[in-house]
Amino acid sequence: MSLIQITCPQCQNIINFKSYETIQYDELLSLAPYSLKCDHCGYVNSVIYQSIVKYPQQSQLIYVLPPNEKLNDELFNKGLGLLQQDDTLNSRLVTSENELIEKLLILNSDLDDRIVELVKLEAHHFVKQNEPQFNILHMLLNRDKEGFFLALFLDDGQSITLEVDPEVFSIADRKYHQILREFEMSAFIQIDASWGQRVMDSYLKQGGQ
Repeated sequence: MSLIQITCPQCQNIINFKSYETIQYDELLSLAPYSLKCDHCGYVNSVIYQSIVKYPQQSQLIYVLPPNEKLNDELFNKGLGLLQQDDTLNSRLVTSENELIEKLLILNSDLDDRIVELVKLEAHHFVKQNEPQFNILHMLLNRDKEGFFLALFLDDGQSITLEVDPEVFSIADRKYHQILREFEMSAFIQIDASWGQRVMDSYLKQGGQ
């Protein structure tokens, strides 16, 4: 644990923010390790910083790397060391709080994040074909008491949702099973839209529909 001094943007008070190199999943349930609060004025926000989230119950390590930030080689190598110590661990990289929340949701729902990303890509193509006026910046899987849905964030600041039948994931798993076997999963790989597009391109190139 280390202390970072952050100036509160609301009242200019100095906040002593605690950051951690490694974070256990149980500590993350409330996102407390990334929560910033000013005791002077009550300002609250999230601060995402480079860290490794350990989720042993799901055999997962997640490296959190904020966008446009240089990789901390020492911390990354620490993560590689953890993987070498336990070859049953899978690893992923995320670059935002929303991506981290989505990744944890996928793990806790016993879904394959690779399949989820391909389903999201198919949904993106479907919306662009049927609603070309929508310019989608990104989308995230979420879940409520009614079931799974995709939140689509548009360039005009609005968002729309699409309900997702859980059977869609099983269908996509059967559809992309073979092509996924051909893609090497490197340490702390980022499974995102760009990764999904590469898989989709290979799938279509091989005659998939």
